[in-house]
Amino acid sequence: MHRLIRTGNTPSLFALHYSPYNWTVRNLLLIPSFAISRSAIQRPKPTFPKGRKKPWVGCDYALDRIPPDARIPVVVEGRVAAVSAVRNQFRKLQGLKHQRWYNRGWTMDVLKVVRALGKPEFSLPEMYSRAEQLRRLHPENRHIEPKIRQQLQRLRNLKFLDFVAPGRYHLRS
Repeated sequence: MHRLIRTGNTPSLFALHYSPYNWTVRNLLLIPSFAISRSAIQRPKPTFPKGRKKPWVGCDYALDRIPPDARIPVVVEGRVAAVSAVRNQFRKLQGLKHQRWYNRGWTMDVLKVVRALGKPEFSLPEMYSRAEQLRRLHPENRHIEPKIRQQLQRLRNLKFLDFVAPGRYHLRS
């Protein structure tokens, strides 16, 4: 899956939650291919299918590592979402499609941290306080704080954020 992300061939993901009693769709999420980053992929323990000597290794998607902006609800509690709302949310994410895979992963991870702050306005020191979380996701990067600033600028350019004042940001709804 990491190779597919690097080459831009990641499939989009539909996450389905249904009721097994009456076979109705309860919830359906669309996660566009360009919104899936390496940090959202987890490697499970290898399994040994019957009759095979080599282990089979798949992957698990950690949906909690994908920001809510990238989880587009198509069906919510059995009700189909408005087509215009689904398309608008998909369009909002389209800017990510044109970024390189490495930067896109950083952008999604920083957006997830911003959303986790739980408030519409935040400061740069608040983001720096979450630097360790990003360091765990991207251990190869030794310059976390400059990368956070860079990604906040990207989120501004993608119209997820507004700069309010130096070091102050406003999250668009």
